Amino acid sequence: MPALPVGKAAPDFNLKTFDGKQFALKDALARGPVVLVFFKVSCPTCQYALPFYERLFKAYKNHQVTLVGVSQNDAQDTAAFAREFGVHFPLLLDESSRYPVSNAYGLTNVPTIFLDWNGWTDRANQHRLVQARL
Repeated sequence: MPALPVGKAAPDFNLKTFDGKQFALKDALARGPVVLVFFKVSCPTCQYALPFYERLFKAYKNHQVTLVGVSQNDAQDTAAFAREFGVHFPLLLDESSRYPVSNAYGLTNVPTIFLDWNGWTDRANQHRLVQARL
């Protein structure tokens, strides 16, 4: 399945963070742009990339931009990953047996990054970053 095309409406979802809080994409979009970083803890590129997104999270957290990771692992593995790689931005859990959100976004590989603007998507993957005016 190909990744969600650029400009397509972002599939709405609700997921829990690894510490049990709820995240609703609709609510986050009401506050401004959302950056979704899909990852798997065993992915070497993800291990390299997520600390970079941590730096972006710190730099833009006061600019009405929401950055969240979407883990394809369970809460225990995701928490261990966050500790090991110094990730403090919210990490959501996509159900690891079915990956409903990853599938809704048409993921074929990780890391894959979606930029959701007013409910419409842009995508960056395979080391290509989309430059955005914030």
